[in-house]
Amino acid sequence: MQSKKMMKRWLGLLLVLVLLLASCATNGGVEPSDTQESKSEESTTAAPEIPEKVIPTKLRANILATGLVGRQITTRQQYHGWPSVCVDENGTLYAVASRRYLHICPFGETVMYTSTDGGSTWSPGTVINDTPMDERYAGIVYLGDGKLLLTCFNHATEFYLNYEVGWKKYVTQEEYDQLLASWAAMSDAEKRSVSYVRISEDYGKTWGEPISVPVFAPHGPTVLSTGTLLYVGSASGQTDYGAGIYAIRSKDGGKTWTHAYQIPVPDAYQKNGYRVCEPHVTQLESGRIVVVMRVQGPTTNDLETLITYSDDWGSTWSMAKVMDWQGAPAHLLQLENGVLVCTYSRRTYSDTHGPTGIYARYSSDEGVTWSDAITLSVSNDPYSDDLGYPATEQLADGTLVSVYYMRYQYDNKPSIMYTKWQLNEVE
Repeated sequence: MQSKKMMKRWLGLLLVLVLLLASCATNGGVEPSDTQESKSEESTTAAPEIPEKVIPTKLRANILATGLVGRQITTRQQYHGWPSVCVDENGTLYAVASRRYLHICPFGETVMYTSTDGGSTWSPGTVINDTPMDERYAGIVYLGDGKLLLTCFNHATEFYLNYEVGWKKYVTQEEYDQLLASWAAMSDAEKRSVSYVRISEDYGKTWGEPISVPVFAPHGPTVLSTGTLLYVGSASGQTDYGAGIYAIRSKDGGKTWTHAYQIPVPDAYQKNGYRVCEPHVTQLESGRIVVVMRVQGPTTNDLETLITYSDDWGSTWSMAKVMDWQGAPAHLLQLENGVLVCTYSRRTYSDTHGPTGIYARYSSDEGVTWSDAITLSVSNDPYSDDLGYPATEQLADGTLVSVYYMRYQYDNKPSIMYTKWQLNEVE
């Protein structure tokens, strides 16, 4: 009798173990702990397991509206660039961007705009960051429960001292002297290129102190299914990582960051003047993590996009492959129906690819194949190369809102703009 009870107990434990292993397999495995070692960066990943849900394969885009998020023509800070967008559980949209004198200048500030009507109208810009540094990229992620995470990047002061010819003539001598004095008062560490995050716990009304992070990217991190933040970006000036694209994690909402897993790119893009940068990361329902990266050649402004995957929470990555279209940097969003949307900018006019502007493509097989290009917005100047960096969010009714920077009508400097659109299934 006692041996039968013991046998039942062991069978019960075995059944629990089998169910646990099955659960881990379904959810992409167990997320590695902070103490685990990074695997070889040359590892490749297996083909994706397509989710069981039926993902639409034939979709038609419908452009609903295009308009302004932020525009400034009455002050010197008329240049707007590098926006990001997120949405909270109430449907409020938050868009952040850099507002400054010029594309390259040390006089920038981070501003935030909000919309409570699905992106049709936006609040005036609220300044979040305004320091002696340039406040360039601005990314924003909604963490839930009223928490927002803002990412920012600043060039080193040395960068602007070496590039004075480009911006000094646009400022007064007094402004120039004040800037140099403020830089002189900074420590050597503060003068380096800096990437940091700030956290708000009250829907963006107030913000915590800057927290240094070792990587930077235009749109910031993504929230994994476990709640962990995964940030994929280029190494900042505060690290000794070296050149490359790295993935880091935070398990406490962005307060601390651990590990750096380098993403492999083909040898051809690591030499001869090529530059790989400005990635964006998202996690799919299957657990697979996808990253797209900008690649730019040494003698042309033609931009391409690289794509890579991870099936082990970002510890190892497939060798990055180039997409078969022109344009970058790109942003990824998986819709509620499982379709993966990639929005990107085209900054070089060509008879083959068309005018400069904002474009999108969609994938029904987790990024293995992609649709033809969808035109979201075309620049009034088809040869203008100063535009782009789109980011997209989906509203509760399925509407997509993409924000980007582009010259409004015939302005001399770009504003932050939006396009509202839909992807409807073709019957």
